[in-house]
Amino acid sequence: MKIIIGYESYHGNTRTMAYALERGAREAGAETLIRNIRQIKPFDIKSADVVIVATPTYHQNSILAARQLSC
Repeated sequence: MKIIIGYESYHGNTRTMAYALERGAREAGAETLIRNIRQIKPFDIKSADVVIVATPTYHQNSILAARQLSC
């Protein structure tokens, strides 16, 4: 199983959580790719079985890069 984890983090907390998810998935036997959300390409998304997006929220909204992520 291939898992893509995209994250955006202003202060490092969301990045830390994304890497914890990635470590757990890898230990469970998954193939993983973790990147800042701005570095994920449409091909990465299309080739994945699972896509996880980890972003902070601000005033109940996700950041613009997460809302624009598409394949």
